[in-house]
Amino acid sequence: MFKKLSKLLVVTLILILGVTGCSSSKQSSNSTDDEKKDTIKIGVAGSFQEYTESLKKDLEDKGYKVEITFFDDSIQPNNALLEDSIDINFYQHKPFLDNFNKENGTDLEMLSPQILSLNFGIYSNKYDSIDKIPDGATIAVATDNTNRDRSLTLLRDLGFITLKEKEKDTDLYNLMHIDKNLKNIKIKEVDLYQLMKSLDDVDATCINSIMLAKAGDDPRRALAFSKDSADFPIGLVVKKENKDKKRVQDVLDVYTTKNSADLQEKLFKGSVSPLFDVK
Repeated sequence: MFKKLSKLLVVTLILILGVTGCSSSKQSSNSTDDEKKDTIKIGVAGSFQEYTESLKKDLEDKGYKVEITFFDDSIQPNNALLEDSIDINFYQHKPFLDNFNKENGTDLEMLSPQILSLNFGIYSNKYDSIDKIPDGATIAVATDNTNRDRSLTLLRDLGFITLKEKEKDTDLYNLMHIDKNLKNIKIKEVDLYQLMKSLDDVDATCINSIMLAKAGDDPRRALAFSKDSADFPIGLVVKKENKDKKRVQDVLDVYTTKNSADLQEKLFKGSVSPLFDVK
């Protein structure tokens, strides 16, 4: 009888400890999940690191831990978003995102309102007017599809080249679209984030003005500006299924405040324009 009672007590203790262990494990798991929910991981590239770092405190004041990852190319921030290694990114304009989605069969989404638009121009360290760029000049353009398209459109508008018609409105200009090279220019394709360095190696460079501002150069010194800035809005990008989550909307709120607009003016020196109504 005593042996039976002892066995029963042992079994009971094991069950109690098992339940307690499961409960403890579950609480630990919930704690980890809560911690993950309180951490926001933002990916940036190009010229937006200091801007995002400057907004970090506003997010921390909302109760979040903020981790900012800097990428040195124009593809990895989107790949990181798809892999869930970051929650949100800020670096690209809408046509670039649309082209990325088209080429990769993805549905990343830019939040509304968008944050800013960039001026885009042709710059030179050798010549002080567009008329002085000689026949046979070498002009640098970005290698990515959307910025190459924008560069070729600008060169067409300046009378350097003519372009063939696109088959579809959604197509982007590439070098094969050049019909007539009216000034015999040589076009040198350069990685987007190497364009600033190219200014010393070529006769002129087609580039986003913000890159000059961030390099301590004068973004207003372009020989000519494009007329399409409003068509290239830059915004916060997330996976489509996450766009309405509170944490995502809290990030959007921080990027669309008066403090954010003031930072744009301070950091980008007139090379960008806010696209949101200041709160």
